[in-house]
Amino acid sequence: MIVRSKQCRLRSLLLSRITLGKVTNLPSGKNPIGCLEISRSKAGIVLNQRKYALDILSDVGFVASNPANTPMDYKLKLSTAETPLIDALQYRKLVGRLLYLTSTRPDIAFVVQRLSQFMDKPYSTHLQAAHRVLWHIKASPGAGILFPTQSEFQLKAFSDSDWVGWVNARKSITSFCVFFGSALICWRA
Repeated sequence: MIVRSKQCRLRSLLLSRITLGKVTNLPSGKNPIGCLEISRSKAGIVLNQRKYALDILSDVGFVASNPANTPMDYKLKLSTAETPLIDALQYRKLVGRLLYLTSTRPDIAFVVQRLSQFMDKPYSTHLQAAHRVLWHIKASPGAGILFPTQSEFQLKAFSDSDWVGWVNARKSITSFCVFFGSALICWRA
């Protein structure tokens, strides 16, 4: 299997050690490694970044905000047809933090990847879309990746392409995800 990123390598290494039964030193509770939390239960091992997600919500002031079911309004086409943000540094910091969060949150990977395409010159709609991602994170800050204890020994991969999906540059967007049994081990948005 060809692995393309550090996050994919980390997940693949952990999954291979779980599959071979070599992960024995994880405590039964939560084990924070940096901002990565590892929880073990009867269902399997869960990787998440709950504390980091809550820190982002707290720093931005979205702790008391209303949650959203989806990370983005999928009818929204992000473009550069309006006035740029005055404080672009705020947007860049937020999207940078969200990029780090995507290592355990594949549900926001596509949206954050799209938002990162406007780092050089963000607009107000881009900041509003980033706020929508925060509302989605507020709905489930502890969401993460489950490596189940019972799973089939099969590798599956899926991909999707949106031809000319990026309106401004007229470029296509391709995404993929790789599963080992029912465990998501690698993805790219």
